[in-house]
Amino acid sequence: MAELAAWAKARPPDRTAERERLHERTRRDRADYLVGRFQPHDCANCAQRVLVHKTSLRHTSIQWSAEAVSGCPELAERTEHTVAGCVALTASIEQAVSSGEIDVANGSSP
Repeated sequence: MAELAAWAKARPPDRTAERERLHERTRRDRADYLVGRFQPHDCANCAQRVLVHKTSLRHTSIQWSAEAVSGCPELAERTEHTVAGCVALTASIEQAVSSGEIDVANGSSP
C-alpha cells in the first residue's frame, strides 16, 4: 500500500481556450437561429412587419413583435390571448414566396 501513496494524481488539462471557442460557436449558432435566418416581411393586408423563416414550402417560422401583434386587425378581433396565426399574413407570405421575395431555406421552388 505504501507504494500506491507515491503516485500523484494527474492535473486535469486546461481547457479554457476550448470552452471559449465552444461558447463563441454557441453564441453564433444562437444568433443565426434566432435572427440570422429570418427575413423581414410586411403583411400585404395590414403592413405589420414580422420576421419569417421558410424551412420548406410547408413549414414557416414567424417571429411577431409586440407592435405587429397589437397592429394586426385579425388578431385584435380575437378574444383569446394566444396567437394562433393570421390568415391574411399566411396568404401574404405565400405570395411573397411565389414572387421570390422570401427565400425557402432548402431551395424548394413554388
